Amino acid sequence: MKGIGEKTAIPLIQKYGTLEELYKHVEEIPQKGVREKLIANRDTAFLSKELVTIETSAPVPVDFHALRAAPPTRSDCSNCSMSWSSGCSPRR
Repeated sequence: MKGIGEKTAIPLIQKYGTLEELYKHVEEIPQKGVREKLIANRDTAFLSKELVTIETSAPVPVDFHALRAAPPTRSDCSNCSMSWSSGCSPRR
């Protein structure tokens, strides 16, 4: 959030636990400048939280058991060797 850095944010989140709890108690924050910045940027704070939250309930239509890696082929090993410029070729 603009104007509130890590040094200010960490104690606030430690004290209130969540952004929602912080905003329930925003009027109790003694530093006037911090309080005003939080109030002025409330929408941005909640939008930022939404954007960084990983949606764990999203449907993923993938059979994860079918995603096993196949053993590498001689060609795969040769291509890796060349791309890494290791100078070593697989034995034939």
